[in-house]
Amino acid sequence: MDSIQVKIAKKAKVSQSTVSRALKNHPALPEKTRLKIQKIARDLGYTPNPLIASIFRSMRRGNKKESLGTLAFLTAHPTEHEWKDFATYRDFYEGAYKRAIEQGFTIEIHWAANPSITAERLASILLARGIAGVIISSRGSIKTFNEIPWERFSVVRIGLSHQTLRFNCSVNHQTHTLRLVSNQLVNKGYTRLGFAITAKQNAAAEQNWISGILLWQSTQSAENIVPIYFPQNLEKLAFLEWYHTHKPDAVVSVNPDTAQWLREHGLIIPDDVGFALLDWHADYGNYAGADQNNYLAGEAAVDMLVDQLRRNEFGIPDHPRTLLIESSWHEGETVRQNLHV
Repeated sequence: MDSIQVKIAKKAKVSQSTVSRALKNHPALPEKTRLKIQKIARDLGYTPNPLIASIFRSMRRGNKKESLGTLAFLTAHPTEHEWKDFATYRDFYEGAYKRAIEQGFTIEIHWAANPSITAERLASILLARGIAGVIISSRGSIKTFNEIPWERFSVVRIGLSHQTLRFNCSVNHQTHTLRLVSNQLVNKGYTRLGFAITAKQNAAAEQNWISGILLWQSTQSAENIVPIYFPQNLEKLAFLEWYHTHKPDAVVSVNPDTAQWLREHGLIIPDDVGFALLDWHADYGNYAGADQNNYLAGEAAVDMLVDQLRRNEFGIPDHPRTLLIESSWHEGETVRQNLHV
């Protein structure tokens, strides 16, 4: 199959080298020739690669340290800086920022939920700043995301894809995370694991938490299976009632509040009951659980985005790709030590 530049050359009845110079706005070509070839290119669907253009600009200036361009890091929390209150999103950004610098890019934070600008205005701001690559860091569903003209951008999402906007994404392997935590607890002698997950948390993980729990429970004996505590929202009294009804010997949750409720009710962790988090952060100190390595998801998102820019891939892909990041176990004081050491 002919490349796009071959097709342009045939249509314009010029050589491929002339097409190449015209698409780069080479001053050696007459303006009339350049404009003619560029119009034919647009008519044939040619889209210039912004990454390659940045590289050529840097080469012409003789500055090897010049940035290859800027990537956007889109947040969508209710307020502009609220994302910084969450360790997960801070890790996403730190990983993305580190890898962007290593790849020769700078990165800018833009608030997609800003009520004072429209989606079209946000797109115009990004394009005016020469930004063609976008990282979406929020899992929230907002109207702005649906209205942005994504065909103008190369996009990667950190976290599972929006239900209607299926971008390529990097995300924690939640099913394996569930299995990692369960196996660690079993190795410590726990047999009746109680899982406390809200419907909202499960929906954000596209049902992966419940899928992982049910898969793990299918391998256990009937007497060791504890019914899942699966409310719409966490409620202290309902949670404690669930605990006293089923008496798991270890509780697994996304939210550390449940551990505090157990303590407030007079239980000693880990003497009376073990406790492990499915999404441990340094903010949680001595809790045991799975470190989802969210900074690696940020790094991976940049790697994916740069590759897409190199391939000139824009818009919503027909067949999105998902890169899964494995968790690491974080030993903590809320569980007993392994039986087998």
